[in-house]
Amino acid sequence: MEIMGLTIVIILMILGMLFVVRFVILKPKNNLKQSYADTVLAANLKNSLLLFSTQCNNRRIQDLLADCVSGNIITCPSFGAVPSTSCTYAESRIREIFDKTLDRWNREYLFEACIWRGGSCDASSLPFILAPPGLTESDVCNQEIESKFSPVQTEKGIMKVTLQICTNVDS
Repeated sequence: MEIMGLTIVIILMILGMLFVVRFVILKPKNNLKQSYADTVLAANLKNSLLLFSTQCNNRRIQDLLADCVSGNIITCPSFGAVPSTSCTYAESRIREIFDKTLDRWNREYLFEACIWRGGSCDASSLPFILAPPGLTESDVCNQEIESKFSPVQTEKGIMKVTLQICTNVDS
């Protein structure tokens, strides 16, 4: 009978060791550091982007986006013969910056600016949405997302500017 009790104790110890090996030693690497880096990247890139001065009457991207979602009053010089609206000019400058950063790093993102009313984007104002080339808004970020937004005062109300960056959950 003592041997049977000793056998049960040994089996329980083996099961306990297997549990420790499986869930403590072989646990997936913690992505907390990567998640924090992605959060900082989203916040810093969005803030830098909004304060970026353009050659459109020396206006910032933030001002062009505010005009874009409010009605396109500002006319900007373009690279062609036809002047561009604040929306097309802002899109080309933002696309240029993302081409040199997030697109080059193979990171999916979604950049959005809209008038914010009642907890969502106002359907009556034109939202500004920018995704990586070849992807639509619904194709982006089918994984974890780090998102940062900023409220910006406009003539039509508060504009919410959001940058979502997909995290690499496999790394």
